[in-house]
Formats: sequence, C-alpha cells, structure tokens
Amino acid sequence: STSRRQRQMCIRDSSLTASPGKNLVFIYLESMENSYLDETRYPGLLPNMQRFIREGVFFSEVHQARHATFTFGGLYSSQTGSILTNAHMRGDSNDGFNVQLGSRLPTLPRILNKAGYTQVFMQGPPLKFAGTDVFLVSEKYDFRESAATLRKRQELEQYMNWGIRDGELFGHALEKYKMLGAAGKPFQMSV
Repeated sequence: STSRRQRQMCIRDSSLTASPGKNLVFIYLESMENSYLDETRYPGLLPNMQRFIREGVFFSEVHQARHATFTFGGLYSSQTGSILTNAHMRGDSNDGFNVQLGSRLPTLPRILNKAGYTQVFMQGPPLKFAGTDVFLVSEKYDFRESAATLRKRQELEQYMNWGIRDGELFGHALEKYKMLGAAGKPFQMSV
C-alpha cells in the first residue's frame, strides 16, 4: 500500500492541463562533445553553436543522465525527464521497450499532445532500432519517420541496416518543418 504522500507525488496524465505555445524543434547531435567547438581544431564546423557561445549561451556543466550513454537511453532521458532502467528494456538485446513502466508519468511529448501539438520524430536509422518505434507510439507522436519512410522503395535495401546520412535527414526535416509551419498549428519536431 502507498502512503498519502506517495499518492500525492504521483502525477498522472489525466490530471494535466496544457495549452499551445511556440513551436519546438529538438535536434539530437549524437556523439557531440565540447571538443568539436574548438575553432583551432575544427574551424567553421559549428557556426551557429559558436554564435550562441559568443552571445553567452553555453552550458559548460552538462552531464549525461544515468543510462543515457547510448542512443535510446539519451532519447528516453531527454523526452521524459527521467532515466532509463533495465526494467524498461525487454530482452537482452534492446529489442523492445516496456511501455507500461512509467506510462502514467507526464512527459514532454504527452504534455504537448494534450496542448494540441502535432509531433514529429525523424531519424536516419530504422525506427525499430532499440525499440524507438514502440516508445514513440507510447509517447503519442503523430508522425514517425526514418530511412524506411524517407527513401524510395527501390533504394531501401542498401540503407536499411543503418539508415540515411545526416545531410539527407536534415533536408527531409527542413521540408517537414516548412509544411508544419504552413499548417498554422503548433508543432514539436525531434530530429
């Protein structure tokens, strides 16, 4: 049995209220680290990040959440504000995701869903990678796209093992961004 305090601390999706605001775009830079901001080693590599730094927007004490050292763990942490545990993953090879664990916690995608946002997730690898597809459905994403949906059928076989390159993905993301912006409805896009 749970104590009164424990029951009060448990926030459920059904108790949330949300209203639309600005459009949100999250760009995941996997394996990104501060050394890539060194202009002497990598001149011109990240001009927009350099501009942010010159304007005083820089987070020098950022650390990974526990179990966020791999792709799906980082995705889970950043989208839910929580940490991924062994109980979340099914099987020994990250071949699935336990949607029941934490399913009543308020997460960013669920809050935005309640606020009426259209939500899009795009990635280069196939969506089945590490249970990403199962997670995105449980988080109420409207559109989930990867190499399998972004490439023409005849081109898929050579890309299905890993996916498409970042440049191609960002090109598709820009097209989707323009389309979502023209729709006039708030949206959240994670790439």
